Amino acid sequence: MKIRLSLFIDGLDFVLQNPCVNHFGGNEYEVCCDPSLLKLAGDEFPSTEGLLKFLKISENHGVTFVILNSKVVFSNAAINDGDHIELLSAIDGG
Repeated sequence: MKIRLSLFIDGLDFVLQNPCVNHFGGNEYEVCCDPSLLKLAGDEFPSTEGLLKFLKISENHGVTFVILNSKVVFSNAAINDGDHIELLSAIDGG
C-alpha cells in the first residue's frame, strides 16, 4: 500500500526513522507498507488512526486536523492505496 502524506506540523522529523517512509522534499512523504500495519486491533481496514499509530504520532504532537483526499475527517476513516493524507495543527493568531 502506498499513501501520500503531507506533514504541516513541526517536530515530526522522527517519522523519517520509520523504514516505510520516504521523504520527497518539503512537507511531502510517501508511506509504503503492508496494509495490515495500518490497522488498529479489531479493525477490518487500514485507517487514519492506524496510520498515526504506525508512525508513532500521538495527540501530544499537536495534530488537530486529519485531511483525507481533501476532506477533513473527524473520526477514524478507512484509507486506501493511493490516498493523500495531510496532517495539520491548529492555527494560532487572530
